[in-house]
Amino acid sequence: MKIKRWLVISDIQAPFQLDPAIKNIKKLAKRERFDSVLVVGDEMDFQTISRWAEKTPLAYEQTIHADRELCKQILWDLSEYSRECHIIRSNHSDR
Repeated sequence: MKIKRWLVISDIQAPFQLDPAIKNIKKLAKRERFDSVLVVGDEMDFQTISRWAEKTPLAYEQTIHADRELCKQILWDLSEYSRECHIIRSNHSDR
């Protein structure tokens, strides 16, 4: 039986990600060539549709598409050197 090697990450919170941390995780993924990547939630912040943004300027920023594209690119980059990528639902992605 082959043991699978996983890269497990959480709370990317795009577009508020910590870029140096993401850069280092990408380097790790490239160097280690994990079998799978597991994102255990909160890959996006979704602040513009948050209840905390209601009746504030954030509710009108209309950045959800750009935020989603940024998150998608980060996830593609992290999973580029593995065979599969899994994302678990979270309170932010349920928005």
